[in-house]
Amino acid sequence: MKRVDITIDDDHIDLESVLTDGRLTVSVPEGALRIRVRELDRWCRENGRDPGSLMEAEILKFAG
Repeated sequence: MKRVDITIDDDHIDLESVLTDGRLTVSVPEGALRIRVRELDRWCRENGRDPGSLMEAEILKFAG
């Protein structure tokens, strides 16, 4: 893959300076509900469902 130079507005973060290990994460607030995303994604694929169409009760099955 060829590297391409792009111009980024000064208001944006230089991603290469913060992505040293290839992962991008966001801090989760203390006490926030945690969803087992991989299990949710697998269930949606197996059941032909779009994650955006799930009701809150269906999503809460994957909380924990």
